[in-house]
Amino acid sequence: MYRIMGALSLSCLLLTGCIDSQTRMKIAEETEKENDLGVATIRDITEIGPGSDAPMQVSGVGLITGLAGTGHSPNGPYRDILEQYLLKHNTTRGGEMAHDGTDIKVRKILDNPNNALVIVTGFIPPGAHKGDRFDVDIKLPPASKTSSLAGGYLQLCTLRVYAAASDLSGRSQYANSQKLLAGHIVAHAKGRLFTGFGNNADSHELKHARVWQAGVSRVARPYSFVMRDDRKSLGIASDVARRINFMYQEDPNSPARRFEFNQQENRILAMGLAANQLNQNQDPYGIHANDVAKASKECIIHVRVPAIYRFDHERFQRVACLTPLRDNDPNLNRYRQRLQAMVLNPRECQRAA
Repeated sequence: MYRIMGALSLSCLLLTGCIDSQTRMKIAEETEKENDLGVATIRDITEIGPGSDAPMQVSGVGLITGLAGTGHSPNGPYRDILEQYLLKHNTTRGGEMAHDGTDIKVRKILDNPNNALVIVTGFIPPGAHKGDRFDVDIKLPPASKTSSLAGGYLQLCTLRVYAAASDLSGRSQYANSQKLLAGHIVAHAKGRLFTGFGNNADSHELKHARVWQAGVSRVARPYSFVMRDDRKSLGIASDVARRINFMYQEDPNSPARRFEFNQQENRILAMGLAANQLNQNQDPYGIHANDVAKASKECIIHVRVPAIYRFDHERFQRVACLTPLRDNDPNLNRYRQRLQAMVLNPRECQRAA
């Protein structure tokens, strides 16, 4: 509709002779840009599935060590969670934790002012592979007396998706319940804290921290490219998946996909995975390690972000959607020539890239 209106406006102006030749050329160029070049792209026959382009928030309770006497672990539900985690994963049979060659009870670890209980939050981006990294934020729980997180280290912790009971059940007794229920473990995190991003004029700046690339996803979160109703066909969906795999190569052995853990951490990560055993043995979306996309029988193309785009998932989504469908499109040469010209134009280079 907008293209038709633009063409009508241009015709009227040309007929009335109210504009000069330079203006006519500019309008013609804009019209040509809006009319595109006739190259069919993936965006023309698919759309992003609802919810598949939203990040997944994950949270957990963690232990910060290495503080200079500025830490604190307040009593309450968060401490109960952390105590159970330490007793289950990091301790001996008697509920004692090995530390510098000495057995120290878990409660003494939490009462040590060089340690602090914290809330860890991160977001697994859409398009993520199993094993992809993401940043996590660190904040203090209510009633914490920790005065500074500077110099601290986040010990290995597990992250889950939490949801309010009222969002998970339609029963009347849960209608206004804000009780948080934990889902399966979907990620874990550890690493050195970064604090004081401002000028340190505010004492609260040292009570917040971030750990870059500390989170590791245990699940895959591919985008869903859904075929439009008038183009629904498993054959066409498979062609789209093959086109994406041809245009965007994946390297499963890329250093970006690797993460190292010591023997004790590997034991912790190996525990409690019975519920996810099937997902550990086989990708639930059926995407091969060397591929980026896979079509399902529902005419949905599941697409993961290749390693080279791992720091800008949104850009990959845009680029993938604008990928020409066919390499033998008769207008493809003209399309490429136009893009080459646009790259050299400061006003057009970002769109062309």
